[in-house]
Amino acid sequence: MHINFIEEIRSLLSHSPDEHDLRFLLADHLMEFGFLEEAENEFRNVLLKNDHPLSKAGIARVYFLKESYSNCKQELEALMALGFIDVNILVLYARCLLRQNQIIDACHQYKKVVLQHPLFKDDELDQIRMVCM
Repeated sequence: MHINFIEEIRSLLSHSPDEHDLRFLLADHLMEFGFLEEAENEFRNVLLKNDHPLSKAGIARVYFLKESYSNCKQELEALMALGFIDVNILVLYARCLLRQNQIIDACHQYKKVVLQHPLFKDDELDQIRMVCM
């Protein structure tokens, strides 16, 4: 079923190759189903035509899933420098820092998330909750 959905999006894109939202949807689903190289390429295709922060965030998520944490961190820091900071970016950034054993920095980001969302729960980040708070 999932592959069929991806193929349906590709078919639609063959008729409207410049439809950025559709290409972003394809990239997001490719990433969700583990086609990371293809997802990264599609996010980059979107960026070529439309420099939207969500595509940059998508590339950061792909890097995270590829366990390329330094590239993920670099992408996220670039997004945050542009003022694109939301809870999903902060959570991904905290996870990335944690995976790089930058515990103090991960705690700092985790605190920002908890301040915005006091009931926030995350299995991975909750491991450092006692250290952070």
